Amino acid sequence: MVLVTKKINLIEEEIDQSIDKLHVLKDKKSNLLIKDSEYSKEVSTYYSNLTNIHGLSIEEIDELYTEEITEEQIIKDIDKSEKLIESIGVVNYLAKEDYENLNNRYEEINKSIADLNESKKELKLHIDEIENEIKFRIDSSFNSISVNFAEIFEKLFPGGNGKLELTDKENLLETGIEISAQPHGKKVKKLSLLSGGERSLAAIAFLFAIFKSFPSPFYILDEVEAALDDANLHRMINLLNYLKDDAQFLIVTHQQQTMHAGDVLYGVTMEPGSGSRVFIKTKEDFESLVIKKGN
Repeated sequence: MVLVTKKINLIEEEIDQSIDKLHVLKDKKSNLLIKDSEYSKEVSTYYSNLTNIHGLSIEEIDELYTEEITEEQIIKDIDKSEKLIESIGVVNYLAKEDYENLNNRYEEINKSIADLNESKKELKLHIDEIENEIKFRIDSSFNSISVNFAEIFEKLFPGGNGKLELTDKENLLETGIEISAQPHGKKVKKLSLLSGGERSLAAIAFLFAIFKSFPSPFYILDEVEAALDDANLHRMINLLNYLKDDAQFLIVTHQQQTMHAGDVLYGVTMEPGSGSRVFIKTKEDFESLVIKKGN
């Protein structure tokens, strides 16, 4: 009986020890589950950082994992990486997006610059074509006016010599025109050395040279002969008679000789006690009036 009791006591002690061991193992299991959960959270955080921030895929992360690296080596690598990150300083996580936006903007600007350069080349070609056309027209027009000026100058200054010269033949777009005028019997050639009436007559020659080079059916002249004496005025009237078959001339004048040369006279007069009145007289009317007064 005593022996049986001892065995029972031993068995109970073993049961108690087993229960104690069971509790200890349960505690360890619980601690391990907690650590496993913590490790899982850390792993999830690392995966999230690597995928969202660094742009790595799950497959790329798994390829980096190896069991050959010891924990000590991993810790050293982590410390090294942390020091490197710390030396870099504050990181702008939107830098990639900003770079992409700036790069797109840079490409758009480069494309615009390329388009502008191409447009500039085309515009320069058009400008060159226009300048060449202008130079051609200036040259042809000047040659025509120069020939007509020499002809008309000789009519206004019988026996005289007048010509036009370009001040800069190599640069037709910016050249000036120099008028050489030498009336018969005078040595001077510069326009500035002529008398006022002669300068006016030379200017009229230049004006009518342009008219003849680029004819128009109708011209208006406003007191162009105001500075001319009787002799020079007579020369200008002869020029008008020479050109009147090609065009009509309307002349505003106070010169009596010019009025006599016209086919039709339009006058404005103001009689005492009345307003202004416009009258029209033809050359036949004047001739009839002169004949009546003569009789």
